[in-house]
Order: sequence, then structure tokens, then C-alpha cells
Amino acid sequence: MISVRKAVTELELNDVFNLRYLVFCEEKGRINVSGDYFKNMIIDQYDTYESSINIVAYSKGNPVGVARINIDSEAGLPPDSYFDLNSIRKENSVCDGLLGSVSMLAIAPAWRNRGTLVSLFVETCRELKKLGVGTIVGSISDDTYSIYRRMGFVRVGDPVWSRSVNDSVSLIKSAAEPVYGWVNRIDSSREANRILTQ
Repeated sequence: MISVRKAVTELELNDVFNLRYLVFCEEKGRINVSGDYFKNMIIDQYDTYESSINIVAYSKGNPVGVARINIDSEAGLPPDSYFDLNSIRKENSVCDGLLGSVSMLAIAPAWRNRGTLVSLFVETCRELKKLGVGTIVGSISDDTYSIYRRMGFVRVGDPVWSRSVNDSVSLIKSAAEPVYGWVNRIDSSREANRILTQ
């Protein structure tokens, strides 16, 4: 059984930063850790902002998945590190809602293809909706794009190679409502499944 929640305690935040390190550094070798880590943790400037929210999934007390939410501000968003978001900001300025990003999504290797990503992303979207996000962006490993496409995201422009993460990175975006609709369909199917198996 997986439980998903906002990471608010020091222990929960340490679990988030440690799982990032495990997945992005130890397993995938994707993030250049010079200056971005402290004792097997990945923490960056976007974790220090008041609007930053980390989501963590646990199984039997062990962290199995993490994601981070940021709301656009003068400090920018994580995708600003790789892409020019000005056109998206202009589009969003005439829409209802804030511009938010999802980043640092990591699933422990043993917990992939077991519903962890879906549970984590559903809770992340619930938080985005509570915050009033109308457009969601992210910078993702290009090889994960098909997952996000199923949730309603589209790739914006061409992928770019990033030396800092040793990977090809894509900018994705979606109006929030289709993504929230995906969450509602997942919740409805879970509820139907729960009722049928009682």
C-alpha cells in the first residue's frame, strides 16, 4: 500500500532529497552533483522558495516516489534553467490561474510499474489545483515524454542536451484542466474498482 502526502517535516524532506540522489545520481548518473548535494541529497535553489511543495510517496515507512511543485515568481521556475518560458508566461497571463511546474519526479527502481507514478502524480495535481494553477510546465528527461503525453502534456519545441543532467531534456506544458480531468478519471476508476472488490 502506498500513501502519498506533502513533505513537511525535516525527516520527510530528507527522504525527498535522499530519494532524488538515489535515482538521479546513483542509479542514472544524470545529475552532476558538484555543488548541488549535501550528504547524498539533491537540493537546489527551487527547494528554498516558500512556494515550493515536495510530495512524497511511502510504502511501509520507506520513500518510494517524490515530486516537487513550484509556482512562478520573479525567481522563475526549474524549466527556466533550460528553456525560455516567456511565450508560455504571455499565454498564461490571459488565462485563469497561475503558472506552476512539476519537477524532480523520481520513483525508486523497485517501485516502478506498480502504480507509484500514478499515485504520486494524482496527489501532485490535487496540490496544483488547490494552489489555483491554470497552466503546468515541466522539464523532463526526453525518454519519459510518452508518460506525460498520456496525462495531457505536449512537448514544446525540440529537446536540448544538458551537461548538468547528462541527458536530453524536453519542455512540456498543458492547460491544467485536461490534466485535472485525467486525475478525476483515475480517481473514478479507483473508486469503481474499490466498490467492485468489496
